[in-house]
Amino acid sequence: MDKNIQTFKNIADGIARLLHPHAEVVIHNMATQKIIHLVNNISKREIGSPSLLENFEIEFDNPIIGPYEKLNWDGRKLKSISIAINGENETPIAVMCINFDISVLSNVLSFIEVFIKPDDMLSKPDEIFKDDWQEKINLFVHSWLQENNKTLNSLTRLEKQNLIEVINSKGGFKGKNAANYVAGILGLGRATVYKYLKDLK
Repeated sequence: MDKNIQTFKNIADGIARLLHPHAEVVIHNMATQKIIHLVNNISKREIGSPSLLENFEIEFDNPIIGPYEKLNWDGRKLKSISIAINGENETPIAVMCINFDISVLSNVLSFIEVFIKPDDMLSKPDEIFKDDWQEKINLFVHSWLQENNKTLNSLTRLEKQNLIEVINSKGGFKGKNAANYVAGILGLGRATVYKYLKDLK
């Protein structure tokens, strides 16, 4: 047995153990076109079964194919990726395929979406939220972060100062205690925010 295949068998066992029970790892022998290693079987195949990879082509400059979607025998959706295993002469001799069952995650996502966006969720009553300056600041700040491809944790002190200037220009500090609120969001001291606002006058 080629030592590279044995190495990949160990890798396959490790991946399957880490992602059990949701990932199947299969190694196909390119010469015999048969499965030579199968861990965490979810596809109901067996070692020695045909690989069905006769037309499978591996490019030397692109030894990884995928991710791509497959459908399991029981209707479950799989997210798969195939990796070429080179022999000692650097010629592909086997292929390792990792098939990850995403149906469970899809079901969880659907379950969560029911609560995040329930059909019976009412629009926000204007009479309650018309003066909700905190939410307006939240929406503006995160819109600004998205537009500038930033996160709160990644902002430099200068960027925070610039953001305060923009919030002020949009009237964001008209609300009572707005400066304190913005200071908390940006991780600044209240005095620092007041100083920045004073410099703007």
